[in-house]
Amino acid sequence: MKKAKKEKVKKLKNKGIFSNIIFSMKQINKVDKWYVPLLFVLEILRIPQVFLFPYILMVIVDGIERGKDARDVILKAMLVTLICFIVRVLQMLVESNIDTYRKEKVIVSLQKKFYRNSLKIDYEKFESSETQDAFEKAKRALYQNGGMLTIVRSTAEFIGKIFSLAIAATIIIYINLWLGVIIFGLAIIKFFLNKYARKKEQTEYRDKLPNINRRISYTDNISRNLSIGKDLRIYKMDKFINKERDRTYTNFFGILKPYLIRETTVGSFINILEAIDLLAIYGFLIYAVLTKGMLIATFVYMLAAVREFAWSLDVMVLSSGDFMSCSYIIKDYREFYEMNVFEKKETSDHPSNKVEIEFKNVFYSYENQEGYALNDVSFKIKAGEKIALVGLNGAGKTTLVKLLCGFYKPTKGEILINGVNINQFSRKTFQELIAPVFQDNETIGMELRENISMSPREESDEEKIKQTLKIMDLTSKVDSLPEKEKAILSREFTDTGIELSGGEVQKLAIARAIYKAAPLVILDEPTAALDAFAEYNLYNNLSEFIGNSTAIYISHRLAVTKICDRVLLLDDGVLIESGSHNELMKKDTEYKKLFNIQAKYYKEGGALWKDSVVWEGILNISFQFY
Repeated sequence: MKKAKKEKVKKLKNKGIFSNIIFSMKQINKVDKWYVPLLFVLEILRIPQVFLFPYILMVIVDGIERGKDARDVILKAMLVTLICFIVRVLQMLVESNIDTYRKEKVIVSLQKKFYRNSLKIDYEKFESSETQDAFEKAKRALYQNGGMLTIVRSTAEFIGKIFSLAIAATIIIYINLWLGVIIFGLAIIKFFLNKYARKKEQTEYRDKLPNINRRISYTDNISRNLSIGKDLRIYKMDKFINKERDRTYTNFFGILKPYLIRETTVGSFINILEAIDLLAIYGFLIYAVLTKGMLIATFVYMLAAVREFAWSLDVMVLSSGDFMSCSYIIKDYREFYEMNVFEKKETSDHPSNKVEIEFKNVFYSYENQEGYALNDVSFKIKAGEKIALVGLNGAGKTTLVKLLCGFYKPTKGEILINGVNINQFSRKTFQELIAPVFQDNETIGMELRENISMSPREESDEEKIKQTLKIMDLTSKVDSLPEKEKAILSREFTDTGIELSGGEVQKLAIARAIYKAAPLVILDEPTAALDAFAEYNLYNNLSEFIGNSTAIYISHRLAVTKICDRVLLLDDGVLIESGSHNELMKKDTEYKKLFNIQAKYYKEGGALWKDSVVWEGILNISFQFY
């Protein structure tokens, strides 16, 4: 325990402010090698302006006060003004270059990299709320305010202010050393107040935000979610949603209120200290004019210099607060990448044109689950074999599929494909070996052809897409669309986009699997949204579509078992029966009981054959068992 605690402390030290500044600079430099150097150039260009502008005023006032030649005064003032103008123009050019193009380039590139890497997160771990919260916290490092860009910019400002401070301090010593001591002392008090506020902000506000923000985002977005829009309106769910939204916002304001009170209190104290700063500055300077004969021109310049000294200290104090806030955020970002949530890299490619599967004493338990979702499951599937995986709801069928696709890792036991443990497989291998159709089918807001090929349009095989559409009886639907295969499957981005019906979405998902032509096809409830006749046609043609590929059909509808070589029946996570349809029907099996329950509806529905609408409904129902 003590060793773990020491390692954690060491880990946190390794992600201190300085370490996070260097890390941020390296990350930004990978995107744009000029961004960070230009920030420092920008701060260097600001330094002379701070002292040159008041110097112009001092030259003019001094000329009037001493009765100097007007031409000399004007010439000197114009020369300094020209220098200021040139420096100012250079500053504006650099600042414009940073804030328009380069900053956006850095933000977009960092975000693109982050979201691309998010696809490498282990699917099983990404489902956990802990990973979701860590993801949300890490994402903050990519924002324009409060992340890597802010800490790097604050560093440049901080270093720039050190130079300004040194110049101003030299001038202050000329006036009175005690003035510098007072201003510096007040700055230290402001620093500790700011440090306290930033630490509390992180632990008592920002660390609690990710979960609440996800809830707010969900309740805000659900109102415009078309997939649930019909239910919201018919079932009057607006009251329920509004109540949940109110509860979420109550929690949000519950942590926001003390944060704002603390910020206001600390801010008020800092404002009081800044007022004392001003009183001290004016007091010492007026005293010098009245008692030491300081010229008005000198007074004007000294006032600017002393204000710059105080201002530089204030900026450094504020920068220290930014350093702490940003450092916490960047620490979250770095620790997210160090979490054990990404897919292991010690995997390798195992390409093959055939797939043989073996489950060896496989157990699987979900996080915080008592018992097992799959309990000591063992079976073999030969290459090219067609398997029907059946069972009641919650039997473990979908869990088994997720294990086979590599989304989950067995709690105990092992899964072999072609004799190799799938834990050794790279994600590329899974992508090449398996063509799955999952229960929750979704379309992407891109072209229809891209939704089938799952590739950029220029890499899609147009002829193969048309062939696949024909197989899935979608040709007439596509031909009726103004943009044919180029139609966008969403109305969110364009008025000409389309929304497919549930059955059409399911057909599209199957078309995707057919197009891929992988050696292992997994169809999880492939006909749940299809009508009985579409299901009949699909099953009649599936053998031709799938060919020699290994295939696993998961369904409540037992009609699929007739076209399969074997049936595997799961019950409460346990494989209780295995055999061909005919073999299981000859014995007193659970499978036989379930099949006969469904067959009963065929016989009762036969008398209603003439009413095709009624027959279609009964036929659909006849395949269901719960």
